[in-house]
Amino acid sequence: MTDNVDKAEQFKKQNAEKSKIEERTKEDGTKEYLDEPTGEWVSKNELKTREKLRQKAIKEAEKKAKKAEETTDKPKKEGAKAVEEELDPSKYRENRIQMLEQMRAEGGNPYPHKFHRDLTVQQFRDKYEEEKIENSVFKDEKVALAGRVMGLRQSGAKLLFIDLHEGNAKVQIFANAANYTGDFDYLVRTLRYGDIIGVEGNPGRTKTGELSIRPTNITLLSFCLH
Repeated sequence: MTDNVDKAEQFKKQNAEKSKIEERTKEDGTKEYLDEPTGEWVSKNELKTREKLRQKAIKEAEKKAKKAEETTDKPKKEGAKAVEEELDPSKYRENRIQMLEQMRAEGGNPYPHKFHRDLTVQQFRDKYEEEKIENSVFKDEKVALAGRVMGLRQSGAKLLFIDLHEGNAKVQIFANAANYTGDFDYLVRTLRYGDIIGVEGNPGRTKTGELSIRPTNITLLSFCLH
């Protein structure tokens, strides 16, 4: 009942405002109406069009403001970030140690004894750099490499770019959830800059032509604590 009363009052208010619109009659007998925001005299249809556009702009602005407020209120997603949530180095170390202890408590081994690799990063580049692999194509053959994470770039929830370094050589790891056989969300949550990893996957090139490995599995061999 209260809603109906409010709507009725709003309707009356709108009609009252409309009745206050100034009008004048031109020499040819047609009427013009004052568009107060601009101070221009326009036809009735033009005035209605302008009012509708202004109301639309107000609603769109309100939507954007509400969306921005919701985005600000949402907690940051866990995963690989350019800036760690914890900027204090001691806190970062504590958090990673706690993560390792939790892994042990759940029966996991944070430091596997060995990882068998087929090639060094430099050998991988020497072998596949000159091959005529088309962009966005990855070969069926499997390779296994190991190295240190020296770059992390997350693109959405299901795609992660990793710069894998070994000595003076570097290769891109093009990790996507669709081709990953392990727990991709866990990988994103736990992998950090400086970690040493073993990568198993397919050699190929991304759509930009970058020589890469598309991993089916990544083994965390050593966690960087600083």
